[in-house]
Amino acid sequence: MQPSTFIAGERDPVRALIPGLDLYANPGIACADFRGSTIMPGIGHWVQQEAPRETNEALEAFVRGL
Repeated sequence: MQPSTFIAGERDPVRALIPGLDLYANPGIACADFRGSTIMPGIGHWVQQEAPRETNEALEAFVRGL
């Protein structure tokens, strides 16, 4: 099993790609070892460009938890 995490922006248009469905509602559904998600408020699709510090913090927290 590979540990996984999900990092995304709250304002990512992909989130509402299917009307009436929040595609971020259950991001770990297909993961055997899901360690949680980070949804960044006010951030769009390109989290690493829009919020580099916060993205790195989320990644570092994930790695520390391994």
